[in-house]
Amino acid sequence: MTRRNLFASLVMTVALVSAGFAQTVSQSCPNKVDFGMHPSSPVDQSVWAQVDVTYFTTADPNTFISERAGVYRSASNTVLGAERFDAVLAALERDGLARIQKRQSASTHLGETSAFNLERDPFNAGGVTADVRLSAAPSVYALGRETEINVTRNTRRDGDYYRLKLLSWFVDATADRGGFKTVDYDASMLLKPGQTLVFKLFSDFEVRRGGPGRKHMAVTLRSARPVGVASLTK
Repeated sequence: MTRRNLFASLVMTVALVSAGFAQTVSQSCPNKVDFGMHPSSPVDQSVWAQVDVTYFTTADPNTFISERAGVYRSASNTVLGAERFDAVLAALERDGLARIQKRQSASTHLGETSAFNLERDPFNAGGVTADVRLSAAPSVYALGRETEINVTRNTRRDGDYYRLKLLSWFVDATADRGGFKTVDYDASMLLKPGQTLVFKLFSDFEVRRGGPGRKHMAVTLRSARPVGVASLTK
């Protein structure tokens, strides 16, 4: 082996060892976060959390969240009182400025993951949504968005707030064209019972699909209460 080849071989060996070491350190690093993946949380079966999810569109892109700084330089979410959100959305719907696509509710123990889906009717050219739950095993071609929500509580870290972890996939699938799904929201936010977190869905995919209006997803933490205690909120 020539001196040049020997040197190149040593350099390659060092590079491979360094890459393997970096990968091992990365995998073992407790601060490493994988986009689109949330670690499982311990389940607290003594507490129920009621969560509502509302998918809706608005004709005015500045509703709830202003786009004064531009669509990609504006805030992507805001927090409102649940009663105020319900009243504002009802008024917008009454005036023809908003359209509710679907509402779903789930009651789960703290730490459990709830799945919410917005299903589209694949046989309706107008895009009318069908109220089909996951347990009904809808065709994958009917899905427009898939969302998972997990509610936890750590009073030492978050005080009086509950931590809401959210993963939401944009889904574009048709029987004739096939399709794909991709995570476009990966969030960890703090809420109190009786608050609503409104997300504006303005990924490139949703902007193209939404046209001149805007698509939103609102997550309301209706209540969090010990098992066996009636909810004080609607």
